[in-house]
Amino acid sequence: MTWQSFVIGLGGILLGAFSTYLAFRSRISKHQELMYKRQLEGFGEVIVALTNFYIKIQNFLADKETPLTDEIRIQLRSVTLNENLEFYRIFQKWLIFLPANFANKLTHFVGVLNGISAHSQIVSQYPTSLTNASDPGGLIGGAYKKIIIQARIHLGTEALSQNTLKLIGKTHGTQINF
Repeated sequence: MTWQSFVIGLGGILLGAFSTYLAFRSRISKHQELMYKRQLEGFGEVIVALTNFYIKIQNFLADKETPLTDEIRIQLRSVTLNENLEFYRIFQKWLIFLPANFANKLTHFVGVLNGISAHSQIVSQYPTSLTNASDPGGLIGGAYKKIIIQARIHLGTEALSQNTLKLIGKTHGTQINF
């Protein structure tokens, strides 16, 4: 009779442990779901603000001769000031929810912009590949593209696109371009 009591007791302990585990997983799952929802909101707002900022930069640079003169660099910062401030406000708001790789790409974008728009008093702080760029719009465009690719990776759209290509018979190495 003692071994039966032992089995029943052990079963009760296992059932209690399993119930505790499920309750814990349920709490973690809800937290993860909430965090993912906030992260999606953050990605959306940051990308919209960044895109507005990027478009303003590209529109300004479209008809400028290169390398940019000191006067043009100052104008670039002045013309894009509102979009820049809005981007920084939104970036700071969502920074805690964004993955580090994505935030690093955003920081790189800002570094490229600072380099191509650095006026003569601070130009020595940046690489000459940025300050004397023959195609500053291309440099900022490359930094922007890296951000979009990183966002696609974190959101899972890149993997989804690759799986869709596999289903329709395209090769695995094909990349979706935007």
